[in-house]
Amino acid sequence: MQLFKDTLTFISSHKTEIEASNGYVFFRDAKHSSRAEQFLEQNYVRKAFRHYVRLADLDEIYEVGEESIPDRAPRTLHRLTTHSLRHYAITSFAKQTNENVVLTSRFARHADPYTTMVYIHTKKKELYKEIDNTFLLEQALSLRKRLYKNNKGGV
Repeated sequence: MQLFKDTLTFISSHKTEIEASNGYVFFRDAKHSSRAEQFLEQNYVRKAFRHYVRLADLDEIYEVGEESIPDRAPRTLHRLTTHSLRHYAITSFAKQTNENVVLTSRFARHADPYTTMVYIHTKKKELYKEIDNTFLLEQALSLRKRLYKNNKGGV
């Protein structure tokens, strides 16, 4: 909530610069940059994030992806990225709304709720724990069996 408030304050304080930059919130500060573009380059935030993750010694590579473009080096896949923060935010929002996929889909600005479901990270163990806490043991075992059967072993 604080980030949202800070963002609104920033936008209202820099309304003129944002309008001059064709609506780009991440605009170029003409006083401190010789770049011709009015807005920050496309990967600026991603590069800055990667820089600070390395400085904080949080850079964990979990895999090397195969590259589909010929003569291009394979990509290293990092655990902590700007996109992983999006997954985290969407999952957290879903948990706060009792897994309301429709509301979470609107929060994520997804046109299709099925896309949102890919972002929501719920482990089987967590789901079963919630079931156990919500229902009597007999009801929980019955519901577990139906979930397992309907999803062919996966949740």
